[in-house]
Amino acid sequence: MEDQNSRLSRQRRRWRQLHLGVNEATGEIVAAVVTTNDVSDDQVFPDLLDGVEGEIAQVSGDGAYDKCKCYEKASHKGAKITIAPRKNAVQHGNMATVEVLPIENLRRIRICGRKEWKHESGYHRRSHVRNYNVQTQSFIRG
Repeated sequence: MEDQNSRLSRQRRRWRQLHLGVNEATGEIVAAVVTTNDVSDDQVFPDLLDGVEGEIAQVSGDGAYDKCKCYEKASHKGAKITIAPRKNAVQHGNMATVEVLPIENLRRIRICGRKEWKHESGYHRRSHVRNYNVQTQSFIRG
């Protein structure tokens, strides 16, 4: 007799995710990676940045990218990093140099609030790219 859990796992839908790197000024897609739904955003991040030819001025991302490897990769590319700390982010005492930025973001959010931090850091510009992503996905679906 078939186990109900194995039957349900076979029936789960799998989908593809389109991860985009977009030039905010031109709206041009500069990098794209397609993954299955079991691949997290932070796993794709290095491949996205490696797919960009030329200079990267700024990298913005939500809390899914609030990981050491994302900060390190963006830092090596010379980009300004505006990654929002996760809602449950905490400050740790012994941080490597690259990890100082998340601490500064947390301090600034604590002082002026998340909304103000988004504007002063340039993070709010991410929403323009996000809207572009939604339009692209609608176009692909038909």
